[in-house]
Amino acid sequence: MIFILLYLGNPVPSLFISSSRSQAQECIVEKAISDNRSPTITAKLAKNLAESYERCSAMINALDESVPPKCRKDWSRVASIKKSYYCSLVNYFMALDNANEMKFGITVAHFKLAQTEIEEAWRVAKTFTDSIEPQLGQGMIATIQCARELIVNGYIFLILFVLDH
Repeated sequence: MIFILLYLGNPVPSLFISSSRSQAQECIVEKAISDNRSPTITAKLAKNLAESYERCSAMINALDESVPPKCRKDWSRVASIKKSYYCSLVNYFMALDNANEMKFGITVAHFKLAQTEIEEAWRVAKTFTDSIEPQLGQGMIATIQCARELIVNGYIFLILFVLDH
């Protein structure tokens, strides 16, 4: 127990603990999506995850010079990408929930927010060419591209649905 307490005062192990917890939450969100849970539940799970990555980002920004700048920069980009990605999912699932309730004005607003967030994730992911691990950026870009298409197609479907009715 004393060993654990010694490490909790150090920012790097605390950051690793927080990022590991966030990665575990990612599994829960992905499971909720694959199980077709209600949009409200999935949005809440994704919101908690986005907030978790925001806390990780704050922890990274507070790191001192004992961590090489290149590592801090890469970690910061990953946290920023994941925060934006999961914020986009929050808004996407909120849009689906509002569309189910026939609240189309709010639905459009959530789709636009989702698109803004996913574009931010895309913008940051494209900067991974100078990273320690550029292949990490390629994987993130592929995931973000799928989400972008999902959001855009959902928005187009909504517009066509509203125009048809």
